[in-house]
Amino acid sequence: MRLFQAHPKMSGLKIEGPCRVVAHNQTVSVSAVCTLRVENNQLLLLSKAQECLLKARSLQVTGSSARGLAIRLSDGRVRHYRGNIILSLDKSGALAAINQVSPRDYLLSVVGSESLPDFPLEALKAQAVLTQTRLARYKPGDYLTDTTNDEAYLGADYERPLVRQAVMKVWGQKLCFGGRPIEIFYHAACAGSTSDARLFGGKNYPQYYQSVVCNHCRKSPFWQTKKTILPIDSLGQEFNALPQIGLTDKAGRPLVLSFPNGHSISGYSFWLRLGQKSGWDKVPGTRFTLKAERMGKVFLSSTGAGHGVGMCQWGAAELARQGKDYKQILAYYFPKCRLSF
Repeated sequence: MRLFQAHPKMSGLKIEGPCRVVAHNQTVSVSAVCTLRVENNQLLLLSKAQECLLKARSLQVTGSSARGLAIRLSDGRVRHYRGNIILSLDKSGALAAINQVSPRDYLLSVVGSESLPDFPLEALKAQAVLTQTRLARYKPGDYLTDTTNDEAYLGADYERPLVRQAVMKVWGQKLCFGGRPIEIFYHAACAGSTSDARLFGGKNYPQYYQSVVCNHCRKSPFWQTKKTILPIDSLGQEFNALPQIGLTDKAGRPLVLSFPNGHSISGYSFWLRLGQKSGWDKVPGTRFTLKAERMGKVFLSSTGAGHGVGMCQWGAAELARQGKDYKQILAYYFPKCRLSF
């Protein structure tokens, strides 16, 4: 696991004991807070009194407490990680961190990180099956990241008793199409219906996804229309002219947007750039409309949260509350796929 991918160019962090630190043939036991700092192309492990405990280009740190190793980031947040943490320097000279963790501990963290605390057991089981399905597609030696480019992995703090129960109940199960683990997609709330994978653009999208009507996420905060007015130049230079929505899919999500100069962009790509430039809270979902306003502004409205393909998490939680089990939930959102035990 490559950690802290949302924190590029890190130059240091704090490690909270108890833990064991190994560098070459040296081993140091740390019982209190210490600082790891990049200096002169090396890693310095400093005590609270700024005494140098170790100096090396690579360190292995293992936590000794029940929750694993405690790491305090520069923004003050503390995360706990099980397994070993390998700390080294990347090609740019910044701090790089890799977490060697068991598949089970990884799964416990991801399911907890990607779900809300009040999600029912059967919804958590469905989430666990999807994460196991994704892991089954990786090859030995492949690295994962801790961001939503893969799935959110925020460490042992997100393990919960109900998550542990869900993971153990569905351990080893995968969602397959044609006997092979599928490429998984899920999102927070679809606000009426999901989309098939054409939404992502291109010709080689997974054919096993289809649009599914879903009114089960009505209780989510993303069911209602989100309305935003922004200066058009705040969207970035590539959006200095307002595009027109052309083709939409069955669920009402834009597939293609066209600019006055004849160029076009997929609705999903536009949504990604919009979120990166202006914030994901402005247009949370890919079912959006946009209209030019006076004084160089644009009126945007959207429903749902996330891309809208695959399992709707709020919908899955409501189906679980209605008495559906994880098999029924997965069959609802992935009708062309089958569970493999």
